[in-house]
Amino acid sequence: RAAMRITLKNGSKSVAAGLRRVDASSDMRTFLTILPPMKNIGVGTGSVEALDHYAGRLASVFCTAQHPVFSAIHQRAGFEARLRSSPNLWNGPGRTCEARVQALEDLTGVETLRNSTFIPLCDALSRISDNTRQSRARWCPRCIKDKRAWQLIWTIAVATRCQIHGVDLEESCHHCGTPQPCGRPYRDRFSCIACNGALGHEGAASPRALFHDWVDKVLFELVEWCATPELAYRIPAENFCKFVSLLRER
Repeated sequence: RAAMRITLKNGSKSVAAGLRRVDASSDMRTFLTILPPMKNIGVGTGSVEALDHYAGRLASVFCTAQHPVFSAIHQRAGFEARLRSSPNLWNGPGRTCEARVQALEDLTGVETLRNSTFIPLCDALSRISDNTRQSRARWCPRCIKDKRAWQLIWTIAVATRCQIHGVDLEESCHHCGTPQPCGRPYRDRFSCIACNGALGHEGAASPRALFHDWVDKVLFELVEWCATPELAYRIPAENFCKFVSLLRER
């Protein structure tokens, strides 16, 4: 696939469009997308970019605030333009996440955006995620120092350590101790909302039981599965319930 950006001027507004050339069997198809066909980072890995970060990064391509781009996505998904943008509602699992993903895939033409979410778990866990709002951001300080994408696994509350660098995840500035809120614009995420100090640093690994290492490893493998287009499939609710029942019996 080849991709290029086209900028269309409409009065005082600038609208970005993408032109994609796609191999379909023996013929070539070219079509326009309303938003740039920007790929999500880390597809097929446990470090895949979270969809809420992707949306913010997409807005940064326009060199504009998040709100206009988010409003366009919400309207395409059939929501009110000012719908709240909690990471849970972007990354799932849940019905709101599904609608956003479908809207973004339609607007960009990128078919792997669902792999930046927990959509495969929607039937089993949607009720939990739709009623849970993540209020604080979490990150690996080494990943942030290297300007890596904000990862889907960081949205899991029980994930506590980066599987790449082996350091603890953080949710407060190491300079002033201020917790960092979710949903900040892409370019602002790497510095503290209070003191403007860099959130990236070498980090540290606190002593802990081996059980926590196992939990982080399993969660990383779960996210890797969700992030792999060839592997991820939607888990039926009855299958999940059967698994839980068998687990309790043992």
